[in-house]
Amino acid sequence: MYINKLINKTVLLILFQVLMTSSLIAATEDKFNNIKDDVIESTKKISDFKAKDAYEMIHSTLKDFQNIYQQVKNSKNIDDIIDEVTDGLINISDTYSKVAEFSVSIAKFRSKHIQKLNDAQGETLLTIQQLNDKKLILIGKNKELNSELEYATKEIDKQKIQISLKGNKSIIKSIEAQKLIWLKFNNAQTKLQNKLNSNGDKFELLLHILKVNAKVYKEAANVAMLRKSAKAALQSLTSLSDIQDILNDLENSWIEVNDLVAEISNAEFKIE
Repeated sequence: MYINKLINKTVLLILFQVLMTSSLIAATEDKFNNIKDDVIESTKKISDFKAKDAYEMIHSTLKDFQNIYQQVKNSKNIDDIIDEVTDGLINISDTYSKVAEFSVSIAKFRSKHIQKLNDAQGETLLTIQQLNDKKLILIGKNKELNSELEYATKEIDKQKIQISLKGNKSIIKSIEAQKLIWLKFNNAQTKLQNKLNSNGDKFELLLHILKVNAKVYKEAANVAMLRKSAKAALQSLTSLSDIQDILNDLENSWIEVNDLVAEISNAEFKIE
């Protein structure tokens, strides 16, 4: 009878330790997935906000400029096409001005969602700290249990302490595995933040260039309207800051952002 009771108590203690470990992992996994979803959502919103409109307008305008440039270059008599050239330059100037005006709303929108990403990473770091704290508490408990084990006289007390020690060691291993997952997740978040900040700087530079170029194209239109040095004026425009290069660089950077988002999206909370 005594042995049966001892076995039952031992089994219950083991089950309790298993349940504690399982509930800890389940709760952390839910938190991990929630933060992951928040990171992905905020990143996609930052990537998509006005970006498509801006890129389409800029690409279209670059094509328009190339067409105008070729017309002037191949024309034998500028006066025959001067009205078309003037209208084209004014349209380019207007388009660049419109895109440059996105800067205020984009900056406000980015700031809002960058803060959400910062908050998400803050939650990640807090979770890592909480896991560290739990591990230290368990290590402290195991030291106390080892001391108790030395002075325990009853067999049941010794077995209970030994089971608690094993259970705590198992939980510590689980915590270490969870911490490793969160550290990797934090590293991915940091890479994503750095890339988004870099892209933000590039996009801000692009909008500034467009704002400046809008004025330059407007003045070039004035030159064309005066029928003076139209060919020379257009030639000088080609030496302006190369918008296409920055645009290509920015688009390549967004591809890298998408790759990082995919990496985070595919991340799983798996305890080996």
